[in-house]
Amino acid sequence: MNKLVCISVLASSLLAITACGGGGGSDSNPPVTPTPLPAPITSIEKIQDASNYTSSELQSAAVSIANEDYAGSNASPEMTPSIAEEAYSLLFGESQLVIPSIGEEDFSDAIDANGNVDATYQCGERGTVRYLGKIESNETVKLSLTYSNCQYYYDDVTLNGRAALDILSLSEDNFHFVTYFGDLQWAYDDVITTLSGYASYKNTGTDYETGYSDTFENYITARIGDKSYKIDTTSNETYSYYSNAVSMEGDIYIGDVGKVSILLDVNGEYPPYLYETTFLMEGANKAAFIFEQGPVKFVVDTDGDEVFDMGVYYNDVYELLYGNNDKTLLPIDELSLPPYVGTPYLLDPWWDEVYTTSTIMVEPTEYYDPDNTNEELTISYRWYLNEVLLDDYTEATLPPNVAVFGDKLQVSAVVSDGVNVVESWPLEIELQDSPAEVVIDNLPDEIQAGDYVEFSVLINDPDTGESSTGAGLIAGPDGVTLSDNGVISWQVPNEQLFPVQYFTFTFSDNSSDPQTYIERDVAVLSDRDITLARSGLLVPSQNNAMHVADITGDGNNELVSTDSNSNVFTLSLINGRYQQTWLYPYMLPTDGLLRQVLISDVNSDDKDDILVVTEYGVSVITDTNKMAESLIESDLEIKSAILTDIDGDGIEELIYLVAAENYSDDTTANVIALDSPETTLFSFNVGNAKEIAVANVDDDSALELVANSGFVYDLATGENQWVKSNGFGDAHIAVPDFDGDGVSEIVGADYWGYIEVYSAITKVQLDNFDNFNTCDINDAVLSGQSVLLVGDCQWGDVTAYTMIDGNLSELWRVSSQDHGVTSITVGDIDNDGSTEVLWGTGVSTTGADELITAELNGSTITIKENTAEVQLDSFSSAGWANVIDNDERAIFFISSTESGYGSSRYIMLDKEGNIELSDTVSENWGAGTNSIATDFNNDGAGDLFTSTTNYYDGSFAAIQLHNGEVHWQYDSSSNSNIGIIEALDMNFDGFTDALVMIGTELNIFDIQNQLIIANYNIGHVTHLAPFISNGSAFVALTTNESGMEVLKITDAGLSQAASVDGICDQLITINADSDEQPELACTNYDDELIVYDFSGEALTESLRASIPADITNIQADVTTEQNQNLIGVSHNTADFSLNIYSHLVSFGTDGFVRWRGPAFASRQGQDYGNLKVRKADSGNLEIQTSTYSSAIWVH
Repeated sequence: MNKLVCISVLASSLLAITACGGGGGSDSNPPVTPTPLPAPITSIEKIQDASNYTSSELQSAAVSIANEDYAGSNASPEMTPSIAEEAYSLLFGESQLVIPSIGEEDFSDAIDANGNVDATYQCGERGTVRYLGKIESNETVKLSLTYSNCQYYYDDVTLNGRAALDILSLSEDNFHFVTYFGDLQWAYDDVITTLSGYASYKNTGTDYETGYSDTFENYITARIGDKSYKIDTTSNETYSYYSNAVSMEGDIYIGDVGKVSILLDVNGEYPPYLYETTFLMEGANKAAFIFEQGPVKFVVDTDGDEVFDMGVYYNDVYELLYGNNDKTLLPIDELSLPPYVGTPYLLDPWWDEVYTTSTIMVEPTEYYDPDNTNEELTISYRWYLNEVLLDDYTEATLPPNVAVFGDKLQVSAVVSDGVNVVESWPLEIELQDSPAEVVIDNLPDEIQAGDYVEFSVLINDPDTGESSTGAGLIAGPDGVTLSDNGVISWQVPNEQLFPVQYFTFTFSDNSSDPQTYIERDVAVLSDRDITLARSGLLVPSQNNAMHVADITGDGNNELVSTDSNSNVFTLSLINGRYQQTWLYPYMLPTDGLLRQVLISDVNSDDKDDILVVTEYGVSVITDTNKMAESLIESDLEIKSAILTDIDGDGIEELIYLVAAENYSDDTTANVIALDSPETTLFSFNVGNAKEIAVANVDDDSALELVANSGFVYDLATGENQWVKSNGFGDAHIAVPDFDGDGVSEIVGADYWGYIEVYSAITKVQLDNFDNFNTCDINDAVLSGQSVLLVGDCQWGDVTAYTMIDGNLSELWRVSSQDHGVTSITVGDIDNDGSTEVLWGTGVSTTGADELITAELNGSTITIKENTAEVQLDSFSSAGWANVIDNDERAIFFISSTESGYGSSRYIMLDKEGNIELSDTVSENWGAGTNSIATDFNNDGAGDLFTSTTNYYDGSFAAIQLHNGEVHWQYDSSSNSNIGIIEALDMNFDGFTDALVMIGTELNIFDIQNQLIIANYNIGHVTHLAPFISNGSAFVALTTNESGMEVLKITDAGLSQAASVDGICDQLITINADSDEQPELACTNYDDELIVYDFSGEALTESLRASIPADITNIQADVTTEQNQNLIGVSHNTADFSLNIYSHLVSFGTDGFVRWRGPAFASRQGQDYGNLKVRKADSGNLEIQTSTYSSAIWVH
């Protein structure tokens, strides 16, 4: 479709086609000689019978109709931006002044011998068009077109009314025709448009070398709904290989405004997207759009002195044509170039997840200003609901329940430089049909184990707000019921596995088709201690992350530390060896990786508490047996934090650095009191600070905050007292009081380069020296003397300095023992009354990390040797065993140690958390990860079926747990890996046998008698499940190639008993029904659980159900013997999540979750067999599992 100024171009192409002939057909009528109509003849009748009138008469008739149809003002208005916008858009924008295609039919077969045409054509979709006229010659044609409810396949409008085509010339170098509109009418978006007048098009020229010329003349009235417009313009276009030019002049009549005269004369450009020209307009005064290669300036002469004195900018032509503009004029000399802002993009949630209940967040793609920095711009947002501006919402976030499914929701970004306000093109956000919600009413705020609970359940449609009691209870905890009126009754179990356990209720929306399921978790609290967990020796990679404190309140100090990832723990130095005495197993309530641990008495119980600084918050642990709580949460990233009592009231303040990102140059230091963390006492700008310290560094009594970036602030008044422009050091800060006068010196250190000492009183440097590469500095009081402790990077030292006569002087120096130094701290870790110096090392290399402890005696420092066991890299659950003399332990296999450079071992963990570490199991790492704890020979002393290696040769061994002696070992061929290991008495001799995958061969070993029962070469096996059914021994297995097979053990060895197609990614035995025989449960990559009955000769699918995604390590819940549920591990798999965690999950064979445990820090290992379950003597469930960094025993 074409604009009105180009109507003639459309008509010329159509008429050229009809003149040249072609196929087609019509309801032709025989030629007739027109009979003169009685006078007077109306103008519209002339258009309807064009062939009987001259071109001059037709033009006069069209002008007469247009003038009669125009019902607007002819006055000349005062020019404003909105009037100018409307005039420009009327000529060049996409408005209702766009006509559908006319004259489309090929009427060549309807021309009779005299050149007459009278034919009626079907319009395709519906309706007709009648052609009536005469072909005088190849160059002279007059046709009248009468449309009656005419709609074509390619148009969505229906045409009615009359028009005419008048070809005046049709030669190669002169083409001239006119389209006359009588009362042509159509509707678009339910708005009726009626067109009258004429449009003339004339083309001259023969080729692009000499050039062409197009002349357009338009006299058009359009009535659009209740609005009236008239266009009276003439324009000319010339174009050739070498140049093109456009000129246009005339009048635009806007019904409720009046007449605006326009003038355009431009070379090398074509409207509407002009870039270096002026479009003149005149009403009662003169105005213009000045196009400036992007921005468009509107100017106007408001005082009639022929000089433009007021104006306003548009960001570009697009904003001029289509923006939601409300422009305010300013004096010309106050104008500045407008900013640019791009269309915002949807930040959260994803496109296909935007619902009525969603909090919708957007961000700008980009914005900038030619005259200002981004910091000088303000950005806001305009939200439109069904094209109506929502005045109450100007931020980047739209709360839930503002827009609903079916609404048209748009948002644009608005940027202002203080003069110009620019709005972006809007982003349209499509809301999805919201799934039904379960609304729970009367649920207690807190539910304890053993409570009796009743609450109401409704099904709610978020899009309509309608609720009903039509919820069905599909699955839930044992003993729960749902009444007809929607009331849940539940006797909460007395016993549960965790301090907080989330019981899942699954409801159905009975009104939906297909039926939808909705889960709701209900948290139940208990007095259980946190889950027992232990890890290997870990050291932090960030500074100020280890502290010596009495966490248990028993009068003995522990070392509180973190791995700067997900674990926080305590170590005690007992009999010269570090033992981990506590580890927090769960994900902290604040987001992100761990940054630091800090120590303070948060709850004023005269006992040290642990504050854990994460990337986006600070969590607090006031009881090592209970769960952590959130102290503060931050939208900005926390870089580091310190504790200090700034006002001497006995309550410490937390000072923490936040920035948009870790390496930002725009960092803020926030100060809060621990007893009122919701109130920020101070916020200081500290530039690009990485570390902060607090001390009295000047001659008043107040403490100061000192940042390595060079800022010093008074913590009593908040006043800035010094800004050292190039900072004290680019990495580190410390504030030792070298001379003990109560005024500390400021020490800054570069990561590469100098350590420098300053006085805040004189604001001068006192001393400096080049330390090459510094990883940490700290101030401490040792033997009554304030010292500076410096930890080198690379293969360096830890050194203590004091200051004598204004110069730094070395007190002692000791090797860091490995690569780099982190978190230097001091304290009496061995509880002997003297102070030790501790630090981490090795974290900057791929080798083992080490915790170093040094004994200080005056100016002599001595490394405490052999204080730590080897570093344990990862854990794999092996099960439980009595190590000896009824000493039951949970056994975990460690496939590698010392950051992958050490051999495999195993640990034996008792219920109090004590760990006993074995000697090396292999000559080197890499044997395998799967081991089974058992007592194969029934002697009361536990054993371990495990893999061992001798360099590249794998072996299977049965090892005595308590002393590591090998009962029996089977050496594989060179380069064969030991894979899956399982255990079961396969030959019914009363002793447990081993099932071992060695390469692609399944071997069944009789360990007691030291012989091979059977072997079977099958390929790459992913799972083994040995079981007894009807008195025979079987082993089910899955491969990557052939699906699932069941092998039967016979006197002749192993033979296939049954098989099914389909790849299983997990396989276990389970009793899923009420009989005594086990079934086989398989999960696939489509997140389905499939249960098979086994008859001894065939596998039959008995049920199939969808299960939660990302469930691994499934096991049968053995607390019941029939109709067993399953236990598995659910992993957080969000690609951009701040937290990596996993849950233990119970779900039924129907696929519905029954309960979830709290999230464990880090993901649980997905190695084969990493989850072990058993029924304890109490009848309760016990679980053994591990994350990538810790061993976990749930009991």
